[in-house]
Amino acid sequence: MLPPVSTTMENDGPTATYRICYLLAFLLETALYGVYFFLFLMATVAIARRKNLNRFSTRFQFAGVITMFILISLHNFGNTYRMLQAFVFVPLSDPRPGVPALYLRDWQNWDALMFGIIGALLTWIGDVLVIYRCYLVWAEDYRVVVLPCLILITCISNTSFDLWWYRNPTSIPYSTVTHTLSATWPLNLSQNLITTGLIAYRIYSQHRQKERAGLRATFSSGTVSLVVILRIILESAAIYTAVMLMITVFWFTGSPVFITLTHIFVPCTGIVFALMSVRTYIAQAEVESMETTPSWIRNSSSSWMPPSTPTPGARRATLGPLNTAPSLVLPSWREDDFCQEEDIAPEYELRGNPTPSTS
Repeated sequence: MLPPVSTTMENDGPTATYRICYLLAFLLETALYGVYFFLFLMATVAIARRKNLNRFSTRFQFAGVITMFILISLHNFGNTYRMLQAFVFVPLSDPRPGVPALYLRDWQNWDALMFGIIGALLTWIGDVLVIYRCYLVWAEDYRVVVLPCLILITCISNTSFDLWWYRNPTSIPYSTVTHTLSATWPLNLSQNLITTGLIAYRIYSQHRQKERAGLRATFSSGTVSLVVILRIILESAAIYTAVMLMITVFWFTGSPVFITLTHIFVPCTGIVFALMSVRTYIAQAEVESMETTPSWIRNSSSSWMPPSTPTPGARRATLGPLNTAPSLVLPSWREDDFCQEEDIAPEYELRGNPTPSTS
């Protein structure tokens, strides 16, 4: 829990720490918002260029990205207003060093309540998108996301109560609600650890399945490349979960650094999901370039090629006639982050016109 802010005329240690953390929060959030704005434009273009714009999954993702952008922009502009009020206008009437931090933490101010509501909505939207992605990655198996959905419902109820209590702190004694307040971030963290772990495991298992099938990269087979690790981090929203973990740790240690992290968590959330969209678009572009490349070039220069000798127990690729060049195809959940397919193919497979089996 965070320690109280000093209201004395002296610029003591806790007061100075709070002032530093709030100013750092403003600077870092503004800088990250600039990065996020650029990635948001890229994500919007990437989604608009998709061939499956009429799918519910694509429209659902686009709605989530746009809603996030609106909320993050409101949070960033509201942060500018709050900092001007706390460090410029309010000290004109009350010059005590602790007044800026007291103002920023006063939930009776409409801007403080707005910050809390925006943060809650943004967290819920991010959790819904991650759960939905997990659901699709696991071939639309609803059993995988039952527990994360139950935790999400608990988070929504708990956070809603917290927002109401912060606005009405005298209605229920603090000693009664302290456990409820402290459960907010651990609940969010547990739900994201589950979904992130499931997505990361699924991606890694697809990579291993590709290795067993014999579609090895030109670098040393049997090892996980840095590109694969980066893809797992991006597509599983691991950055989103990592920031949430740090917020939880600093909340329970009572460090004012918690304030800075909650501010930068807002643009970081948008950055993570914008990167997902951009990453998917790049993967699609790579596959399309492979499909338009002449077969004699593709077969001689492609980094993905079948082994020269069959691997025991490996899944055979389906090859067509001799004059049909196989094409490199992404699985359904990588063609579209939020596509709806009945099954998930291995990570990379060779497809062509199948020849009838003669047995």
